[in-house]
Amino acid sequence: MGSVLKWIEIMQKTIFDSFARRDGSLENSYPRLAAPFGPTINAAAWTWSAYAQLVASTPSDFVASFAALSFTAIVQVAGAGALQSINGELELAIGGAGSEVAFATIPIAYAAYELLPGASTQVFFAVGRDYPLAPKFIPSGSRIAARGRISLTNTLVRGHMRCYVIGYDGGNAPAGFSTYTLRGQQTGIQKGQSYVVPAGSTLTVTPGAGAWGSWTQVIASASGELLVIGAAVTPATTTVAHWDIMEMGTGSAGNEVTRARMWFPSVYYCNAHLHFMHRPLLVKPGERLAVRTWSVTATPTLNCQFLYEQH
Repeated sequence: MGSVLKWIEIMQKTIFDSFARRDGSLENSYPRLAAPFGPTINAAAWTWSAYAQLVASTPSDFVASFAALSFTAIVQVAGAGALQSINGELELAIGGAGSEVAFATIPIAYAAYELLPGASTQVFFAVGRDYPLAPKFIPSGSRIAARGRISLTNTLVRGHMRCYVIGYDGGNAPAGFSTYTLRGQQTGIQKGQSYVVPAGSTLTVTPGAGAWGSWTQVIASASGELLVIGAAVTPATTTVAHWDIMEMGTGSAGNEVTRARMWFPSVYYCNAHLHFMHRPLLVKPGERLAVRTWSVTATPTLNCQFLYEQH
């Protein structure tokens, strides 16, 4: 009975139905401030890989609410034809090795096309996306693992998945602004508009090497109330395996207050990712918006654009 009441208490503290977010606890992830983990798929079609451990034991209660996934495929084109359509699944589970119990399955669908297939030609591509999860209470001391499978055999495609499971420690979600909703944002004909910043270019962000990098300004002064929705990120070069965790903050230079986090997992050399936050970040009029990033190395730098909505 005690464990049931504890579950109810934590889930009641977790706000998943408010739209904008501003203050309160930040999202966290497994793995934490570390490279993402995930399965390598090298088997027959629709055959599950072995489980890859994301964390051996969660140090506290955790409510998982979404996942950031990077999928890379090496398409061995020779003899296979130019077009390969790839479907797949990533399964998230908790439990000891050999006793995992799934709590979420994420679908994957991509296509690879080689214009000039040849005996020595291969296609390599990498993409990253975020996926919402039904809120899942994970008690402290739990092991989290992932496994995957794809629709093509390993003679045609070898797949690699890397992911972060993202949520809130103890269910302490950011405070929601219940009166600031998408409905209010869109009141009136064409009142709300979507923008990217910078427009027609990208912002260079330099990650920290095993530490948080310096804050990089995104918006000097918000012209009105903004809802920051997410970011599109690519590496400046693709010669180094790279993953990134990004914080968004408001405040003058040197006085930034972290408001939200985003995760950009990668496999091998690529980290092309489109991240949408679980709840948009409210930036108040006149505020400065900046970002900083933690990674394994300071190179490559990141090419970034940020998506927001405004009246």
